[in-house]
Amino acid sequence: MKYRMTVCLFTVFLVYGQSGSLNSAYKGNLILQLGFSSNYFMNSTLKMKGSAYDFQLDHVKMTQPSLGLPKPDFGDVTNTQYKLKIGYNIKRGILLSLGLDNIKYTLPNQILTLNGRVDQNYDQIGGLSGFFNQTQLNMDTLGFGFDVSSAKYIHMELDLVQNLFRTSKRNFVLNAVYGLGAGLVHSNAKFDFGSAFYENGISGLSGVGAHANAGLRFEFFKYFFIQPNLSGGLLFQKSLKMDVSEANKVANHNLIFGQTSILCGTILYLNKKKNCDCPHF
Repeated sequence: MKYRMTVCLFTVFLVYGQSGSLNSAYKGNLILQLGFSSNYFMNSTLKMKGSAYDFQLDHVKMTQPSLGLPKPDFGDVTNTQYKLKIGYNIKRGILLSLGLDNIKYTLPNQILTLNGRVDQNYDQIGGLSGFFNQTQLNMDTLGFGFDVSSAKYIHMELDLVQNLFRTSKRNFVLNAVYGLGAGLVHSNAKFDFGSAFYENGISGLSGVGAHANAGLRFEFFKYFFIQPNLSGGLLFQKSLKMDVSEANKVANHNLIFGQTSILCGTILYLNKKKNCDCPHF
């Protein structure tokens, strides 16, 4: 009940606490966003290296845990593929943002193509040992598993905001938003292989990422908006830890992803200006 009252009071403050004719693209505006995403991945090569093994799995297919756009779990937001973003218009029509994108992916059951070596008696569960050259093996037979329950992509993003349509009083505005971003990736990864088994996974800084995005921002009554978005990028997962006691046991892969998302947000007019589309010098 207290949470709902806080949200209501905050909404009233936004709507009635600011007055005048407002433009969301002006310098000095603060943009707050929350959304959920669905992710799609291209095949990648997963490399795993330690003192007792050094091999790679070619052309593996990663998927998100659920099909389509996952339903948000408001009881536990951290269990969903959420997106958070706070942005600031550094110039008219130029938005600089700090974002957090929680991406989840797993290795579903499939035929694996294995190249490399595994020392004898290391893999007590699947019995994998020897040298392999384009050897095809079934995941079910090996008892092999790989899951990234959370890849938090923390990034800076620079977007251009271009007006496509607006009503005379700006109670409805349609803006195109498109740009580029890059940042760090912090992952929680779990492996089922040999002695590399940890029920809750192992967390740590795992790599870097870069992306491009484009969306349409439907603004209502100057303060609120909904933004469907399309993104694509690359996660350079260079250090996925496989063992907390041995730092040299790591996995890595480069993962190309595509993403559809829906964002909701609000606009805070910190530097109010009159609604004027005349040039500024």
